[in-house]
Formats: sequence, structure tokens, C-alpha cells
Amino acid sequence: MKVDSAIKPNEQVKFWPYDYQKKTFIVIVYAEPSRSPLNFKPTGFLVLDENEDPLNAKKLSLRIARDFHIWYTIYFHPVVKNVIFAEKVFERLRKNLQIVFEDCSERYQNNQYKTNDPSKENYYRVLKKLDLDIINNKDLIIRHVDKLEDLVSLQNSICDRCSYEKINKFHQLLLEYKLICNELSEYLAQRGKTFYEFERSIKEAYRIDLQTSKYSFFTKLGWSIGLWLLNTPLPSLALPFLPELFKMVYQRIAGYKSLIKGSERYFKEAQKISLALNWFDIDVNGSHIRKSIWT
Repeated sequence: MKVDSAIKPNEQVKFWPYDYQKKTFIVIVYAEPSRSPLNFKPTGFLVLDENEDPLNAKKLSLRIARDFHIWYTIYFHPVVKNVIFAEKVFERLRKNLQIVFEDCSERYQNNQYKTNDPSKENYYRVLKKLDLDIINNKDLIIRHVDKLEDLVSLQNSICDRCSYEKINKFHQLLLEYKLICNELSEYLAQRGKTFYEFERSIKEAYRIDLQTSKYSFFTKLGWSIGLWLLNTPLPSLALPFLPELFKMVYQRIAGYKSLIKGSERYFKEAQKISLALNWFDIDVNGSHIRKSIWT
């Protein structure tokens, strides 16, 4: 097939396989010259059916051209981050979550929140509240993991070989995952408030303060520089930083601030998915569909 005859001046050509109802079409994508695949700009499409004849169904051709834009976008800018060794990662995550679920359920069922120490009553009250929160939201947590794994797997599959059916399923998964992200954002925001209360109860019960002080790390740094100028010994300068540094690391990884950040992250993730859903409304100009290899 003399595809070169169909190329307009200053155009390049790429071939892209596309599956539709167990049939394989070949899509000839014409584009402006570009040295970088990130700057690839299609100027026209020619869809060849399984017999290598130009596809006459214009509506399907437009749909395939739209799907190319979706494939191209997620290939270079995935909606969800790719996970290396995804199957093992999600398997391990489920096992860890199951341990958490079992621990919370065991404490709650056995009512392991009784104490004779008045200073620890608030601690056990909030702990019970947190455990019940996990038990009540177990379904949401599992749905999130399942849907995220499905998205990662399907996204990789689309990048390997795109199809009509995969794009339809991808659209549905994005709609479902957006709802889950919004639910998680609300859930983590509320859990963050409860966890703040829990950290306060730990301070009351065990005299362990896990919350950062009103003075920032950099404020204390300023104090230390001032003391250093007054020839204060180095060990004395380091002492104010150690507890605060531990708290900062803890809050970033597991504290109430990490839950608040998580809530914000899932809110932004839902917004990101909303933008991705706009890809499915791309209006491909009908003039971009070429009817034969000679046009």
C-alpha cells in the first residue's frame, strides 16, 4: 500500500493498531513534523478495516480518532500513577489492611477499652471511636484498593494495545473512582479531626506530645542561631530540634496532619479525574478523517 502518496507536505505518518469487536483496525495517523513524541500533533486519520480497506463508517472513525487522543494522553500522562510489580504491591496492601481490620474488630468485640485510670479514660474512648470508624468504613477502603488496582491494570493494558471496549471500561472506572475519591476525602477529613483528639488524649494519658508546637521548626532554628552567636555549646543547640523533628516526621507519615493532607490529596485526585473525563467529550473535526489513502 502506497501510504506515502497520502502524505501532505511536511507531514509524518504513524501506524496505530486498534481493536473493535474482536476485529483489528489499522489507524494511519498523520501529524505535523516533530522530533519529540510529547509534541505529536495529529492532522488527520485514516482508519483501515480488517481487510485493509478505508473504513466508511464516519461515526466510528471519529470515535477511533477520539480514542487515539485518549490513548496518547494516558501514555505520556497517566491518570493514576503506574505501580511497579502492581500485583504484589496490592496483594501486600490487602494483607496489611486485613491485619488492621482484624485488630480493630478484636478490640471492639472484646470491648478492650476499660481502665481504672481516670487519666486514660479519654484515650480509650477515642480509641474505640477510631476502631469503630475503621469497621464502619472497611467497605470504602477495600473498594478504593480494588478500583485503583483495576485502573492501574486497565491503563497499562490500554497503553499496550487500545480497543473500543477498553476505552468504554476505562470511562466507567474513572466515574466510579471519582466518587470513591470524594468519599475518601470526606472520610479522611473527619478521621483527621478524630485523630487530633486521639493525639491529645495520648498526651493526657501518657505525657507524650505528638503534635507540633505553635513555634515552627524555622523559628527554633532562628533561636538556635542566636544562641550559637552567644557561644552556646552545640549539644544544647540540637536539643530543641530533636522532639520537634520527630513530631514533624510522625505527622507527615502517620499523624492527624497526614490524614488532613490525605483528604486534600483525594479531593485534588477527584478534580484531576474530572479533567480526564473531559477527554471523552473531545470533538474530533470530521475533516480530519481521510476517506482514502489518496486524500
